[in-house]
Amino acid sequence: MAPRTPKRRTVQHFTHIHPLTEFNSAGDFICDGCKTYGSGKTYRCEPCNYDLHDYCATCPLTLPTFIHPKHELSLVVRKQQSTRQNERACDICNESVEGLFYRCKLCEFDVHPLCAASSAREARASPCSSLGVSARSS
Repeated sequence: MAPRTPKRRTVQHFTHIHPLTEFNSAGDFICDGCKTYGSGKTYRCEPCNYDLHDYCATCPLTLPTFIHPKHELSLVVRKQQSTRQNERACDICNESVEGLFYRCKLCEFDVHPLCAASSAREARASPCSSLGVSARSS
């Protein structure tokens, strides 16, 4: 009997027309969602050469988070550079936000999906965040 290959997970993401299949990348890639570098696990459309970070492919559309406790953040897609009127930067890493990111429209708070995810992981590992906010879940 031949060994079974594990079934790869597939997602349909709103940023791409085709389904994306889980793939363990041997090299680096640029996420077509948030436009930042990635390596390792990706969700990929092979015919289109389209990749999303694992988190970008599966992150929630809204995010209640301790890093911005006043309001829930919404996942948005930034328009192409030629149609924009101003630059935006991630309020965690201070790098430019392009493509997919979380935003609080009321406060103009912007954050990369991976920065939001890594901040949440760090908060769970530490009793207090660097922002002085308790990391306990509600």
